[in-house]
Amino acid sequence: MILDQADVHFAPEGKEGPMDVTAGAFTYARRDRFMRFERTMHMDRGGQLIDADESTVKLYPDRDETDMIELRGNAHVTGGGTMGAVQTMSAKDMNLKYGEDGRTLQHATLAGSAVIDLATKSGTGGQKLGGELMNIALEPDGSVRTLSAREAVEVTLPATKDMGPRTIRSTSLSATGNAQGLRAMKFDEKIEYREAATKTQGARVVRARTLE
Repeated sequence: MILDQADVHFAPEGKEGPMDVTAGAFTYARRDRFMRFERTMHMDRGGQLIDADESTVKLYPDRDETDMIELRGNAHVTGGGTMGAVQTMSAKDMNLKYGEDGRTLQHATLAGSAVIDLATKSGTGGQKLGGELMNIALEPDGSVRTLSAREAVEVTLPATKDMGPRTIRSTSLSATGNAQGLRAMKFDEKIEYREAATKTQGARVVRARTLE
């Protein structure tokens, strides 16, 4: 246990790369298979930056590789090479489930003012999604397999050659996608769809119960 001003470096082990963490306090319970970081944690996992007020890292039973990271309070994750189209994620609380290699993010649950930024193929003008509760499942290559959101859902789609930026609000969202981002979305209840005006077309507002 380090009680104050913890500054910890984990060397590579097996398939797990190096990891650097700073926090107010640090507990490593190796036999019980977890690590605990308190009072403002900042973690660098090979370029994937993770921040939260507090965090628990759960390890696999048979090896020192990350199974799950639980983030509590002001959770924020910035890309790295394992998240594919997902550039950033933020929420009050977050759970991150990793694959057998301890590196590849498989699933994320975000609760409380959740926001996810997805990149496009060109890496610019991505999709932004928000909601009170969000779940996202990723393929091994970082492609978005499924995404769902509930309560205060808001999706922003970037402008295209023929269309201005669009904003969609609803009560719930279910979506599927690939490495280029979301490809199909279904919205339910209290939908408001807005298109910004362009040089050739005025602004549009659409309201509906369902939208695909």
